[in-house]
Formats: sequence, structure tokens, C-alpha cells
Amino acid sequence: MAQFNIPARKKVYNYEIETFLGIDLTSAPNNVNISRSPNCPNMIRDTIGKVRKRDGYTTRRTYADQINGVHFHGTDKLVHSGENLYKDGETPTLLSSTMKDGFSVSVLMNGDLFILDGKKMVTYDGSFSDITGKVPLILIGRGPSGGGTVYEAVNLISPYMQVGFLGTAGTVIYQLPHTGLDATDVTAKKMDGSGVFVDLVEDTDFTVDRTAGTVTFDVAPGDSPITGEDNVYITYSKTISGYSDRINKCDTCILYGVNGSRDRLFVTGNPDYPNYDYYSELSDPTYFPDINYSVLGNKAIVNYSIVNELLVTHKAGEDNNSNAVLREGVLTDDGVAFVLRGSYQTTGALAKHSFSVLENEPLFVSVENNISAITPSDVLGERLSQERSYYITEALKGLTLDDSYSCTYDGFYFLTTGTDIYILDGTQYSYERNRPYSTRQYECYKWPGLNARLLWEDNGLWFGTSDGKICEFVSGQMDDDGEAISAYWDTPELDGQSFANKKTFTYVGVRIASAPKTGIKISARIKGLWSEKVPYNLEAMYFSFAEVYFDSFTFSTDSTPHTLGQKIKIRGEDKVQFRFENSQINEPFGLYKALIEYTESGKYRK
Repeated sequence: MAQFNIPARKKVYNYEIETFLGIDLTSAPNNVNISRSPNCPNMIRDTIGKVRKRDGYTTRRTYADQINGVHFHGTDKLVHSGENLYKDGETPTLLSSTMKDGFSVSVLMNGDLFILDGKKMVTYDGSFSDITGKVPLILIGRGPSGGGTVYEAVNLISPYMQVGFLGTAGTVIYQLPHTGLDATDVTAKKMDGSGVFVDLVEDTDFTVDRTAGTVTFDVAPGDSPITGEDNVYITYSKTISGYSDRINKCDTCILYGVNGSRDRLFVTGNPDYPNYDYYSELSDPTYFPDINYSVLGNKAIVNYSIVNELLVTHKAGEDNNSNAVLREGVLTDDGVAFVLRGSYQTTGALAKHSFSVLENEPLFVSVENNISAITPSDVLGERLSQERSYYITEALKGLTLDDSYSCTYDGFYFLTTGTDIYILDGTQYSYERNRPYSTRQYECYKWPGLNARLLWEDNGLWFGTSDGKICEFVSGQMDDDGEAISAYWDTPELDGQSFANKKTFTYVGVRIASAPKTGIKISARIKGLWSEKVPYNLEAMYFSFAEVYFDSFTFSTDSTPHTLGQKIKIRGEDKVQFRFENSQINEPFGLYKALIEYTESGKYRK
């Protein structure tokens, strides 16, 4: 009887991807974890372990110049475009044309919005105005010829000040503590015999010698009718060179106070005093006493964080790496003090607008061009910074990030570099053995080519561009101003059980989210070139009366995720990458699972 030798069937291996995570731009493509992608533009976390195409954007408004800031006061939105500040609307209202053409920041306190742009601090309470500033009572109990007790400090942001005098019988000339007064009117009031103050008018009730700093009354105010209580108050303006610029040239701020309360405005960023910061009086950003400042190290202050109710002041790079200075607001016998409480050993901060809090963790771009966090060590109680952006750090190192800008929204940290947006996912993280001194690394994503200059949250994620556009990412929208979004997820390089063996890839299958209109194209990269292996497939669509697309009609009513699979034939290759793609307009795209089957044979020889 004839005998036949039937060859043994080749063993079938497979790559099964159960979890889809983010991008890894730091590892070599053949070293990327099977759950991550060396390239997945315009994808984002859907549910944990699944990804989808990002939402598209719509341009809501276009201004003439680059967007430098967007600020909110109640329902009013203020847009800083170029040198102009507008109240946003269908027909924007111009509020100012003298802003600095650079980034601006703002805080809201006591119902007023305070805006800093590095040129002049201004305010908005429903109407726009320069800051008048509190008039401090700098001396009390002063005699007509001098003396007195210091009561309040001079206001850096205002040239006006007031002095209280104890009048004496017959004396008409009162000497102010300053000479060379400004030309603005001097005002005065005196207490009458019944203890009521009466306003007096310059050149009617008194005259002023501004050079000498004296006020001469037509009628001597006399002794105070109330023993020990000042009976004359004189208010005048004395511009001290450089004082107002110490605040006006600041472009960075935070609210902080005693016991961690947010009741004083701290400002910094003045290029003339880069290692200085200044803080306002309690609940009054119009009053910056000239004694309320700190000098911290030698390098520039970049920005602030708050950790465990301590104010963390981030430096640009001190020689001893004490680049995060800790201060605490405390009450003392002399009033309020912000005392040093140590420092964090950390790399310097680079980008002042990269500071945002993700899941209670302050993040910022460091001088090493990574995204770092300030965190107390859980084990040793040490204070240090930890990298959080391992999977995109190598890409960030090749960029200029000084003007990078961040915000947090919906559990993500978004950082725009002016062209691309990089994203950290606060809900998905892992321990990376290549960064042993960091407790975790967040999953990352990249949205390229969006021209976003700055980002903000306003019941959704928005961005402003360098050409004056205000754009909103719209939930569920699958186009960018009518243009298709190109989104795909590449596998790592798949080189099988042994990199040296020849592989034959025989099958590829995916499970994708279903939708009234969706599909997938699958390509493979062989010897460096991409080619289509599974043409665009619409089988994941389901029928919906609300969304009928006659160009791709289906009667299926199955809205659960769909599995699509197809035999392929890729022979004799040492490695292959696969791409799962949807770049169709108005189509969502969600990846849930993937399966790739292959066999191996003899050694690969090119």
C-alpha cells in the first residue's frame, strides 16, 4: 500500500491586543509594548484600555491678531488678541488697545477680574479700567513740622498716599514726608469743633508748594478737638520711580494666604526683578505695600504651585537644585509673614504657562524638557520632583517649549507646543522601569497640526491660535471645521517568536465601536513602506433613523462593538507593523481589540 508523508502543519502564533493605550515616542518601535503605539495621531482614551478618534473642533470667532489670553468674569468672556482686549460677542466690544502683545493671565477676587500682561495690571468688573489703587494712610500722629508713626506702607501700584496730622494752635504750614510732589491735586480735610471732618479745597482753603512738600492753610486747623486723635488729613500723589512697574511688569500670579487661604495676590515675572515676587494686602489686589516682597535665590521665578497648603515657588534653575521654595503664611505679632519652610530638590521649571493640576498633582514643563510633578515621597517623606511624561519625553526634548501652554480638562493634562498638542491621561498610568525614581508615568497621546497657541476649559476644551481663531472641541463632532480628521493606531514592529525567523502573516481581525457611520482600513508597513491590506470596511455600522447616510446604508440594528476579520498574505518578512485607521469625515472610530496571526519558518535572509 502506498504511504504518504503529510507535512506537519505549521504552528500558528498570534498577537492579541486586549488593551489599547497611548503613544510611546521614547522607545524604539520594536521595543514598544504591544498595548502602546509608536504613532497614534488624533486618538484619545475612550474607556479604560480603549481608544477612539478625538472630537473635532469648530472655529467660533476670528480676531485680527494672535490670541494671548481668554479671561472670564461671570458670563462675560474677555479675549486678549494682539494689543487689544475685547468683550467677546457676535460683534466684539473693544475694551483696550494698549495691552502687551504677549500672554496674559488673570484671577478673580471680590467680584473683580485682575489681568496681568507684563505691561500694566488692569481690572474688569463689568467695565474695564486701570487700577486706581488703595490710598494708604502712611503716617499718623504727625506734627505740622514732622515726625509721626508709620501706619501703612506705600502702595507700589499707586502714587497716592495720605498723612494724618495732630494740629497745633496757630500753625498754618504742614510739612509732608515727601518733596517733589506730582502735579495732581492735593486734597485735605480737617476736624471741626464738633468732631466732624470738613473737606478743604486746594487754592481755596490752602496752597501747596510741591517742590518743598508743604501745605499752607489759609486758617490754622488748630488743636484736635479730640485729644490724641488726628484732626488733619492730607492726601497727595508722589510718583516714586519704578514703583508701579514692579507690579505692572509682572505677568504671572497666584492667590495664596495664611493657612492656605486664597486671599492675597502673589505676582512675579518682572524681567527687571526676576527673582522677586510681591504680594497684596488681605483681599485687596489694589494694594501692594512696598514692604510686601521676597527675594528668592538668584535665578528667575517661573510660576507657583500649592502643595499641602504650602506655596511652592518654582525657580528656573538654581545651582543647588533647590528650585522649588516652600513658604507658609502665618500670623505673627507684627502681622502676616510668609516664612520659608524648606525646598524641593528638583530640576528648574521652564515654561511659566505649563503649570496645571492633574488629579491633585501639580505638573509643569521642566528645563529638561519633560513634564514633571511636585510630590512628597510616600516612603521617605522627602520632597522631590518626578517625571510623568516618559512616553513622550524624547519627542519633547527636540522642541522649544518656553512658550508651551497647558490646561487640565476631563482627567487629562493638555500641553500645546504651538503646533501639536501632547496629552497626559490622569486615569491611566504605569510604573516604568527606565524611570525608577518616578512612581508612575501617565499614558500619553498626541494631536498634531492644530496650531493651538493656548488652551482653556469652558464647559469643554477650547484653544486659541496664532492667527486669531477661537476654537472649541465639540463632543461627538467628527470633523475640524468641515475637514476630515486623520486618526489611526499603529502597532509596534511585530517580529514574532524570533526576530531572525521569516514570518508569514495570515489573518488580521479587529473589534471596533459601532456607529451609524463608521469603518476601518488596515494597512501594513513592510520594508519601510505602507500598503493597504484590508480596504476601508463599513461593517461596523448600524441603522439609526436619526442618522441615515444613503451613501453607506445598512439595515443592521446591532449597536454593540463589531468584530471584523480578513485573511491576508504577507510572506517571508522579518517584521511587520499594522495600522488601524479611520480618516473619513464625520465618522467616529473606536478600537477595542485586535488579533494578528502568523507562522514562522527558516531564517530570514535579505
